[in-house]
Amino acid sequence: MIPPEQNAAFVCAMEDTLEVYHRPYDATRPLVCVDEASKQLVKETRPPRPLAPGHPATADYEYERNGTANLFMMFEPLGGQRHVKVTAHRTAVDYAHVVRELCLSWGVVPTRVRGALRLDGLIAKAQELLRREGVARGSPVVVTMGYPQGKGLTNMVLVAQV
Repeated sequence: MIPPEQNAAFVCAMEDTLEVYHRPYDATRPLVCVDEASKQLVKETRPPRPLAPGHPATADYEYERNGTANLFMMFEPLGGQRHVKVTAHRTAVDYAHVVRELCLSWGVVPTRVRGALRLDGLIAKAQELLRREGVARGSPVVVTMGYPQGKGLTNMVLVAQV
């Protein structure tokens, strides 16, 4: 469901992104999705009672907090691969390790573009950089961006062409 405060530009960008998922599989240009989530770890305070004749197994809903873990999910839906990396923290170093795994496992090459103040400037700089790197004209690229706003930093994803 599209949030009511979003506009036509958001819907258009979302349609472009969803179109990527309908493309046929190409092993030379894998579609790899990345997401992350922080999860609370809990431990039981009382051991569960095992199954007994005439009584089902029971577990108490009381728990004790036991820290947190961060999960990075990397998934290639059309290639049938997935990998979860669990880290104790959610830091830039942890994310750098995930990016390294993407490079090694799927050949995904992230590129950072700096110095663009507006979206169109960012896309133009990214296109110029990718052309210099030898990416063919017309090739689709997934652009993720973040503006400091709330908790997360990646709050915009769109598909552009080189």
